[in-house]
Amino acid sequence: EIYQEMMRNDPVFRMKQEQSKNQRSSRSTVQGTITIPVVFHVLYNIEEENISDEQLYSQLDVLNEDFQLLNTNIDTFWSDVIGNPDMEFCLATRDPYGNSTCGITRTYTDSTVFRIQTSPKRDYTGGKQNWDATKYMNVWICDIANVRGYATFPDALDAVDGIVIDYLNVGRGPQ
Repeated sequence: EIYQEMMRNDPVFRMKQEQSKNQRSSRSTVQGTITIPVVFHVLYNIEEENISDEQLYSQLDVLNEDFQLLNTNIDTFWSDVIGNPDMEFCLATRDPYGNSTCGITRTYTDSTVFRIQTSPKRDYTGGKQNWDATKYMNVWICDIANVRGYATFPDALDAVDGIVIDYLNVGRGPQ
């Protein structure tokens, strides 16, 4: 609904969507598996929100199973249009400065819930600044109000590009 509203009412957004669509159709084919480094930014106010590494690994497993058609709960409604894009997701092994990392950041915050879409993505609002969106897939895990998660639209500004998931909806649940 938000996408449709933005397409109707925001000419700049509509233009970017059309440009992106045209660029995708003119790109050359990439050979081999594309590996996307992921960084999980865990934001917590109470210990329950500081979910375990195992739960984050579970989320990564679910993501890979979904994109590689290895999951067992494929919705038959989509069966005629799904395919394996030959992508895999892995935890980042280097941070933006070239240092070794486990691909997980943990940040204590005074914020008890994040209600504004970009607030988890900013240090000054109690969140965590993203890593370069052209090199990492940023995923923020935190307490968000009345929604399981959301993601930016294609062609979002790099400073806010990424996915936000409520800590109660990560992976297969508590391990």
